[in-house]
Amino acid sequence: MSDEIVVRFARLDDLDFAYQDGYISTEVLKRKIDAQLALNSDRIEDILIAERNGKRVGYVRLEYLWSIVPYISLIQVLPEYHRQGVGKALLGFLETFLRDAGHEALYSSSQADEPEPQA
Repeated sequence: MSDEIVVRFARLDDLDFAYQDGYISTEVLKRKIDAQLALNSDRIEDILIAERNGKRVGYVRLEYLWSIVPYISLIQVLPEYHRQGVGKALLGFLETFLRDAGHEALYSSSQADEPEPQA
């Protein structure tokens, strides 16, 4: 097996993993999934999944401010995979996807009281 990090769009069977943080309600989740599946029957483009050796190790959730500007609402990497390039792979995939879609900016933020949010 390869230790390569593979990043892809989420599928329905990824949703429990990508929403394990509990930051979003089930109602909002269902609405987002239904909207995405209406556009793409096989993938959910608002969620990226990172895998290593077939195991899900991280994810990004994407929102759009004013329905136009892409915004990273959450990036999460399992603790045992921190500092191994998972976040970099997720952001690289996201950057290529958004550039190809014609976007010129990507917004994100962090809370001031987060413990080492960029570590």
